[in-house]
Amino acid sequence: MNYDFNFQQSRILREEVSLMPGDTFITECGYDSRERNVPTFGGFGTEEEMCLGFLYYYPRGNLVMCPSSPSDGDLFSILGIQDIYRGPPGE
Repeated sequence: MNYDFNFQQSRILREEVSLMPGDTFITECGYDSRERNVPTFGGFGTEEEMCLGFLYYYPRGNLVMCPSSPSDGDLFSILGIQDIYRGPPGE
């Protein structure tokens, strides 16, 4: 039920790709929870479904990390969520 650090996948491109300034790329993740009988929630915790993408590049630059994550509003819009129940005030 928790993230398993031993179950990770890497895919290496068959051919080298050059990314130039102004280029974009898209990462797509697929999930299949049809065999589960409880809801699958997404998030950043080890008990939640997540998708991480790593990009290796050459030559080395002075980039340490370039994290990004969608805003809650963007996610809600994409998923068609219009309202969220957050429980009674103070809880």
